[in-house]
Amino acid sequence: VAAGIAGQLTSVRHLVLMGPRDDEAAAMVEGLLFYDDLLADADPAYQWPELEETTPSSLCYTSGTTGHPKGVEYTHRSTVLHTMGANQPDGLALSGRDTILPVVPMFHANAWGVPYTAAMTGAKLVLPGADLSGPALVRLIDGEKVTVSMGVPTIWLGLLEALADCGSKAETLIRATVGGSALPPSMIVDFRDKYGVELIHGWGMTETSPLGTLNQLLQKHLD
Repeated sequence: VAAGIAGQLTSVRHLVLMGPRDDEAAAMVEGLLFYDDLLADADPAYQWPELEETTPSSLCYTSGTTGHPKGVEYTHRSTVLHTMGANQPDGLALSGRDTILPVVPMFHANAWGVPYTAAMTGAKLVLPGADLSGPALVRLIDGEKVTVSMGVPTIWLGLLEALADCGSKAETLIRATVGGSALPPSMIVDFRDKYGVELIHGWGMTETSPLGTLNQLLQKHLD
């Protein structure tokens, strides 16, 4: 893809391949740089600059669900505050003992902030890649002993069907956070009664970094 459009990217100064030197790739893209080479040439004594906490740290684009897509600028401060706020006991409640599978892309609402939260807690992070099918997720959950996951209702429908087909009980999975649209109540019951997995509804948007609220039960609801 990069080779096909490189000639049109008139403002791009460098293209970097994330990995070691690859002669075949270098022949396809003129001036291609390689991440491992850049690391090897870097100054090990480099001093990271002191930055104001309000300095912009990233830019994430909305999906355009309710209007034209727009860039949302996050600062170091907003990202740190969201990371701590999202991981309260009635929030994502992740710990260093968890293995987390975010079935949500990092380019969409920062994968619900999970990459930052996982780094803060020291949790194991499992990235699903391009294959989000039910059978692929079952293999990841069982193979990596995933305890917590995140995704939209379509993902959980596919997972429910795959679990029934292959006979897996997803024994390590404790809970999953659901967002994007409403989850059918029957699916909540199926996951709870058949697999012991709690599904928790969440709401947010790119502009809120992105978590806004999670539908955790109060004590009065437990009966």
